[in-house]
Amino acid sequence: MFVDTLAKADLLTLDPREVRGFPDTLDDTNVGGRVDAGYRFGGFSGGPFVEPLATIAVAWANVEGFTKDGNTVEFDDDPNVRGRLGLRVGTSMAAWDGATFEPFLIGSVWSTLGGTNSATLTSLGTTFPTFSDESTDVWGEVSGGVNFFVPSKQTSVYAKVNVSFGEDLDGIGGKAGMRYNW
Repeated sequence: MFVDTLAKADLLTLDPREVRGFPDTLDDTNVGGRVDAGYRFGGFSGGPFVEPLATIAVAWANVEGFTKDGNTVEFDDDPNVRGRLGLRVGTSMAAWDGATFEPFLIGSVWSTLGGTNSATLTSLGTTFPTFSDESTDVWGEVSGGVNFFVPSKQTSVYAKVNVSFGEDLDGIGGKAGMRYNW
């Protein structure tokens, strides 16, 4: 069984210069966390494995409001909560002396469990109904990747490609890196 956690904070400056009526910059602070959990069946001494996966992630975005030419815009700070259920299948085999090679495929279903992107506009004393942008409720993700482990060196190298799809959503992403365990 594994449980991985991630805490993250982003201190950003948004650049809406090309958007009419917005200031040159807006400050944005994002804080969040993510927990991924799963259990591996098989593959510990080589051979195929299956891993049911679950994820819960939450993020709070605080975009600076502004006033310009008698108009005030305030952005909502609701947390965005997402969850995932997935399944990873792959195989584990010796790559070279002391190294393990693991190619894998992951199929996942993600869902927005809470949170809405919204803003309130007040113009010359009149507050308009809140503008909101609903997130996609459910979407899928298919991933493929590879891990190389060298347990004696406490290191691993990985690469992964993700394809996301759903109503009003499609995208391709990837990541690669190296881990050191202590």
